[in-house]
Amino acid sequence: MNHFNEIEALWKKSGASPLPGITEIMSKAEKNKKQVSRKIRIQILCMLLVIPALVYVAFSFRFQYGSSYAGMILMALCVLVFTRFRLQQYLFLKQIDFSDDPHELLKTFKKFYARQQWLHTVGSFWYVLILNIAFALYFYEVVYLAPSTTQVKIAILVVYIAWMLVATLWIQKRAHKKEHRKTELIIEQLQQLQQSLDA
Repeated sequence: MNHFNEIEALWKKSGASPLPGITEIMSKAEKNKKQVSRKIRIQILCMLLVIPALVYVAFSFRFQYGSSYAGMILMALCVLVFTRFRLQQYLFLKQIDFSDDPHELLKTFKKFYARQQWLHTVGSFWYVLILNIAFALYFYEVVYLAPSTTQVKIAILVVYIAWMLVATLWIQKRAHKKEHRKTELIIEQLQQLQQSLDA
């Protein structure tokens, strides 16, 4: 809250009449930033938990084909690369200081938004594609070569495909939309602040 007071003090020195809503605008923008940061941090932690799970599966079961191991390695690489991108976003947000010049803050958040858009479109497309290739390699031995009936194999594949469609087309899009909206709100609040300063 100290940096909000610094901004108000700066305006008072410049001779402009202090704006009653300035603290509220900055407080909302910072709150939205914290919410986006928290969501990214939770996602990073969850994705990092996948790696020990994959290691456990790899060493607990004896697979006969290298495709199962290749699938798990590809899954791990995919998760690590995507986690790296999310970590970059988190660290980028972490270094943003709301006591900085509002014009610079606006540029910074527009840059963050552009990266976010890329990750949620192009990055997510490749993530889902490579992850599904990895699962196909893994499922070759686990499902196709497993000694079970054709109906069980079909049921497993139908459940997997249904889950991936729901996760990709509904859950992921909804989560991305919420995250974009939070970032858009921050940008709108900073634009509002900038207009107040320029007036």
